[in-house]
Amino acid sequence: MEPLIAKYGWILLGFISALGAAGVAIFGSIGLGKVNSTLATTLRSIIMATMLVVITLLTGQLQTVWRGGSNLDNRAWLYIVLPG
Repeated sequence: MEPLIAKYGWILLGFISALGAAGVAIFGSIGLGKVNSTLATTLRSIIMATMLVVITLLTGQLQTVWRGGSNLDNRAWLYIVLPG
């Protein structure tokens, strides 16, 4: 992941993120025509959480948390949990 950031920069990644957010809004509006909005939001959240876990496993970032090698202290956990 680091070579991608170094080569293309944060601007490209920000653009990709903006496209993804726009896609969520567009496809979410299209899909909610016949589905309960709570169910659609729940399913979308499950899919996003699954993808995040897969990406963190593939990049090796989740293993550092399991082994205690990350710098997540109590304050960091608090600010991670509060928005959730």
